[in-house]
Amino acid sequence: MRTAPDLSDLCQILSRAKFGSGVELFQAMVQATCEVLGVDCAMVATLASCEPGQPREMVSEAIWFRGESLEPMTYSLAGTPCADVMDARPCVFPNSVQSLFPEDQLLVQMGMNSYAGAFTQDRNGRPIGVFALLSSEEIPIPEAYGEVVTALAGLASGELERVAAVRRREEAQRNAEVANEAKARFLASL
Repeated sequence: MRTAPDLSDLCQILSRAKFGSGVELFQAMVQATCEVLGVDCAMVATLASCEPGQPREMVSEAIWFRGESLEPMTYSLAGTPCADVMDARPCVFPNSVQSLFPEDQLLVQMGMNSYAGAFTQDRNGRPIGVFALLSSEEIPIPEAYGEVVTALAGLASGELERVAAVRRREEAQRNAEVANEAKARFLASL
C-alpha cells in the first residue's frame, strides 16, 4: 500500500477509467484503484431495493480483489463498515476493521485489516451505494484515503444513477411487451 495517495494517483485512476460506461466503467475504476494505490480490494455497490421491514442489502456492481474481477454478489449491510457509510458519511477504518465489525464474516474471509468507503448519491443527495477499498495492511494516512474514496464515489454516483435509469426503462419495456402479448392473446380469443 502506498503511504498516501495524492492528486497524481487520482488522475491516474481516472485516466484509466475514463472510457466505458456502466459495469465496464466500474470495473476499470476498481481495478485501477487497486493497482495504483496498492490495495487488495476495491468495489462499487448499490443499495438493493428492499421491502419495508426487510434487512438492507448491497449488490456489487464491480469488485476487484487481489488481481481478479469477482462475480457480482449481494450482502447484508447489517454489521458492516458499508452500513456506516450508508449513513451518509465517508468512513475510514485504518486498522483492526475485523474487530470493529465482528459480524462481517466477509472481512475475515478476505483477510482485511483496513477499510475506506464513501457513499454514492442520487441527484437529490440520497445515498444509493458505496465506493470502498479494503486492504490487508494498515491505511497509513486515513484522511488522504478518505478524500480519494470520496472523489471516486462522486464519479461513480452519476453513472450509477444512469445505469439505474436504463434498468428501469428496460424493465418497463419488458412489462409493456408482456402486457401487449396478453392483450393480443385476449383479443385473438374473442
